[in-house]
Amino acid sequence: MPNITDSQLDEMLKQMDPKLAAHYRSSLSADISAVYCMSDHCKGRQIGVLNAVGQWVNTSQAKGSKLLSSRERFDGHFGFRCRCGNSSITSPAETGIITGAAPTRSQLAEVYEKQQKNPADVTEHRDGSVTVDGFKIEHIRSNA
Repeated sequence: MPNITDSQLDEMLKQMDPKLAAHYRSSLSADISAVYCMSDHCKGRQIGVLNAVGQWVNTSQAKGSKLLSSRERFDGHFGFRCRCGNSSITSPAETGIITGAAPTRSQLAEVYEKQQKNPADVTEHRDGSVTVDGFKIEHIRSNA
């Protein structure tokens, strides 16, 4: 299989739209993790592949992806929404506070206080994967 040098890759990406080039660069150089929905309906079905900067890799709703959306939460974990209805988009501490609008400082203070009392449900597995609020994240590739 042919390989490309960093300088050849840079030369190729310079010819592209900067946003698209940044997307390709991050997907080529980042750790990759598979995301599984652990709901009773999906029973551990893979819903997507995520790189370390939060971009979805080869995931398209047009191709029947179960992933509807994702976001980085204020507790440091990624949240996901699956087509089956399972959702961890907001952490337990964010629920009822974080909405579609940008949060205020007082809302962030409230989230911080709630996180201390009610952290995310996180389970670390022997294989290195982690389950957070109903979604399992499994590291599958590193380019480091």
